Amino acid sequence: MKRGAWLIGLLAAGALLLVLLAQGTEPAGEERTRGRGHAERAHAVRQGPPAARARSTATALCPHPFVPTEPGLWWRFIRSSDAGELAVELHVDTVEPAGAAVRVDWTARLDGRAVSFSRRCTPGVDAEDPWFGYAPVGPGTAAVSPTTWRFPWELEDGAVFAGSTTMTVSVPLAGVGEVAATTHRRFRVTGREQVETEAGAFDAVRVDFEGSSTSGSLLAQGSGSLWLAAGVGLVRSEERQGDHVVEQRLLAFGRGDRP
Repeated sequence: MKRGAWLIGLLAAGALLLVLLAQGTEPAGEERTRGRGHAERAHAVRQGPPAARARSTATALCPHPFVPTEPGLWWRFIRSSDAGELAVELHVDTVEPAGAAVRVDWTARLDGRAVSFSRRCTPGVDAEDPWFGYAPVGPGTAAVSPTTWRFPWELEDGAVFAGSTTMTVSVPLAGVGEVAATTHRRFRVTGREQVETEAGAFDAVRVDFEGSSTSGSLLAQGSGSLWLAAGVGLVRSEERQGDHVVEQRLLAFGRGDRP
């Protein structure tokens, strides 16, 4: 396994796993793993009203219109690429106050393997992206970026925002060892579109982005689009790096027991 192949997958997050699987690594059984990293936000943060920051009930702690954070919510996706398909499940575990912000604990399951992570949400301001930054990379190993860029509270047509995140993982393969890669993205809201998925039809906000991932002297560039529906969140995404395309579609969304 060369370090460059690991980097190329980072830009699309889920593509990280698919690229590695295509080259011979296999995920282990269900296991919870936390990664290490840091993130920098390139957009300005505006303060929400004091009353909003003081909310204390779980369902009202941080009701972001496009990043639902109510405990018990779950999503099922299918992620497709030239390397095959990957079943992805996402679940909101707990929501707790953290100063002026809120900490949201999530669990992602990728073909049955569980990865736990946290994201921050600031009422009336923004919320970190829970759909990027986690993937198993081999037996007993997972990469998790515990913080990511933030989606503004209002995704108005023409709005521009940006951010970066760093993911570090120890890859148990000869000649690789510990690898860190930083992904930068610049987003632009381009309007609304009707999106058809296995979970139904959605009136979604389209957010296009351009990005790059770097690790030492290595560089991978790409672009893509996200479709976010109010009250549901991500319903579809498409990410491109040259001829490599990763698409993710929502299969089901609900509250309570996982499907």
